[in-house]
Amino acid sequence: MPDYPSGTVAFLFTDIEGSTRRWESLHQQMRPAVERHFRLIEDLVNTHRGVLFKTVGDAVQAAFPSVPAAVATAIEVQSTLRTEEWGEIGPLRVRMAVHVGEATPREGDYLAPVLNRLARTLSTGYGEQILLSEAARTLATALPPGHALRDLGRHRLRDLLEAEHLYQVTGPGLRADFPPLKSLDSLPNNLPAQPTPLIGRESELAALREAATSPASRLITLTGPGGTGKTRLALQAAAESMDMFPDGVWWAPLASISDPALVPDAMATALGVRELPEEPLLSTLTTFLQSRKLLILLDNLEQVIEAGPLIGNLLNTSPGLVVLATSREPLRLRAEQEFPVAPLPLPEGREILPPEEARAFPSVQLFVARAQSVKPSFDLTVENVADVIAICRRLDGLPLAIELAAARVRILSPAALLARLDQQLSVLTGGARDLPARQQTLRATVAWSHDLLDPDEQALYARFAVFTGGCTVEAAESMLAVAGDLNINLLDGLDSLVQKSLLRQEQTSGDVRFSMLQSIREFAQERLAALPDAAKIYQTHADTFFLIAENADWDDLEHQAELLDRLETDHANFRQALDHFERQGSDGVALRLRLAAALSHFWWVRGHLSEGRRVLDSALAAQGQVRPIDRAEALSGAALLAEAQWDLAPARAMHEEALALRREAGDVRGVARSLTGLAVIARNEGGVRRK
Repeated sequence: MPDYPSGTVAFLFTDIEGSTRRWESLHQQMRPAVERHFRLIEDLVNTHRGVLFKTVGDAVQAAFPSVPAAVATAIEVQSTLRTEEWGEIGPLRVRMAVHVGEATPREGDYLAPVLNRLARTLSTGYGEQILLSEAARTLATALPPGHALRDLGRHRLRDLLEAEHLYQVTGPGLRADFPPLKSLDSLPNNLPAQPTPLIGRESELAALREAATSPASRLITLTGPGGTGKTRLALQAAAESMDMFPDGVWWAPLASISDPALVPDAMATALGVRELPEEPLLSTLTTFLQSRKLLILLDNLEQVIEAGPLIGNLLNTSPGLVVLATSREPLRLRAEQEFPVAPLPLPEGREILPPEEARAFPSVQLFVARAQSVKPSFDLTVENVADVIAICRRLDGLPLAIELAAARVRILSPAALLARLDQQLSVLTGGARDLPARQQTLRATVAWSHDLLDPDEQALYARFAVFTGGCTVEAAESMLAVAGDLNINLLDGLDSLVQKSLLRQEQTSGDVRFSMLQSIREFAQERLAALPDAAKIYQTHADTFFLIAENADWDDLEHQAELLDRLETDHANFRQALDHFERQGSDGVALRLRLAAALSHFWWVRGHLSEGRRVLDSALAAQGQVRPIDRAEALSGAALLAEAQWDLAPARAMHEEALALRREAGDVRGVARSLTGLAVIARNEGGVRRK
């Protein structure tokens, strides 16, 4: 029995570049060549006191007591492979990667997060290349003479977590130049980084990835109740399918919209498609997709399930389009392939398992991983394993419910946690009797987690539901202005909700933003509706985003790109504010019109032409008290968008009305703007002679 390294272990992963094609065309020749390559690698691994513990296909996984030993082995293997004669199949080009981390061998194998990270690193490289992670570089205290490490910079890997700083081994006998690494940064996509790794979905991920890349698949809908991890699984499958989609993999979140007419806009925004003059956005989107091979992930499609026929039409006209969708119910289209996402597997029977056996179950793995994220000293032991298994069973293996419960390990032992769950979940299903059993479990778990908050945290949690698509800290501060006797520091409160898995923190457009998963926000919205000052909170939200739009500094050209990104990120909040003012009828007309006018430049630059025109036209037609100067601003904004769509006659009429209002008000600067708009239209109509 070989001596398997434990503790801090250096791992070397390898695989053969282009092996699939060779297996298909030269099957008889490949088998002995791959076996010879295995023997060659194993001999050199043993020479450097390592252990070859696994082969998968033509891939090798080896463990070493130190990083220098792993690197020296990789260098010698590459040099030996280049001097070997491989006959008809040609040279075997093997890519390699080294990473290091804490790991313990078990029955001739290793089970550790470090291995997932290493596999992702290996997938970015090329045959004959040796890559090192930042952790491996730190411990690469001695390299063979003449060898060095080339800094390749930070790269986002396909685990969708933090970027990894990667390095390439250079020196005698090694190829020096390679194309850019095949990381997320080098492949067209907009996939968001995720705060935690995907746990326990290996078989589903493999099946979903195979389905997404199959020529027969066009629409795959991941279905299941809230909290089963549909979005996380779909994002991972999309990331791992990138090589098959030369025009990219794109994520279109739909949780913040409820109007099916906005689905094309959400898709266009994700793809970077702009609305063109004299052409509806849907036509532009259809033309764009017809000649491209890409995958788009439509997330939370149950919000706008009525958009199913539109998606079906896009699939019919775009042979290279593949749609992944997440939804609590299928779309029921002919092209649809339903992919049910079940909860995580649970230990069977009622016997008490040893911790080592319990760890083999993904539900237990997830609980332990999330518990350790809030309490690093937590571990699965003989004393607590039965309670952890019982907690996972009590929560039906629902990933979101398990995460919420595990976040409480910081202050509760698993036994205390189980006792509270058994007591609370049996009574916390009120108002949800018509939901499926697992959906009731999730709702009850969210309610239980909410009830464990102190009163001020509960109030902050409820108020946060007013935001659609999340918000920045600055926007969240507006909630405290109407909080009455709420006595909590905002940053402390937000941090507490993040630690308890009720909020998510992310970095976008240079800002720190906080958001809620849809299932958690649904419960928070119920809490918000029950607050006596709910109407005031919604009004404050609308007023806050009204001021953000009106105070946008369009004259600061240096930071205009960042401004546009921030406005795009908060587009759903602006829509909600507009809807709020519209529901107020004549009392909200003035602010509704001013907000729409303030957003017109954003809509114009970012290509939301049809949406902007609909909003402005509706606001201009509404009855209510409006200052002439505000109406003039809205008319100019609507004219700008109409002109961008090459609808020149209405644009001219609106500029003329705005001009009259501005002249009457003595607005010299506004008059100049209206005259400029009319001049542009005259030029476009051929009424201005060019010299």
